[in-house]
Amino acid sequence: MIIGADLEKDERVLHDAYNDAAGVTARFNLNVLVRINRELGGEVIFYGKPHRPIYERAMSLAGERQGRQIDRKKVLAIGDSVRTDLTGAREFGIDCLFVTRGIHAEEFEGLDQLDPASVMELFGHPPKALMRELKW
Repeated sequence: MIIGADLEKDERVLHDAYNDAAGVTARFNLNVLVRINRELGGEVIFYGKPHRPIYERAMSLAGERQGRQIDRKKVLAIGDSVRTDLTGAREFGIDCLFVTRGIHAEEFEGLDQLDPASVMELFGHPPKALMRELKW
């Protein structure tokens, strides 16, 4: 396991560097981990969004709680990240409610409804619905 820390740079600069909207850094990091583990004979199991095991675990826990298997058509992911939340939900086969005033707020400024052309341009694959913000 490799863990790094930088106490000098602004937190937002570091966040942006490791969470670019295009996902370039994430793909690079993923490739490095896969290569290291392959060359050292290890196994990589990803357990966070957008990877399948986290969704399978959530569905398993929900099923245990309900005492029955949960129908994916009745599951809604809620998130504000295209790279993790929207992509993970789409690849797992569940709908996603996308919160536009989250981490991508600047990119989605002014987008308040599902205009098909705008959504395809911004997301590539559309969420089920949009919401400005989620307040609990």
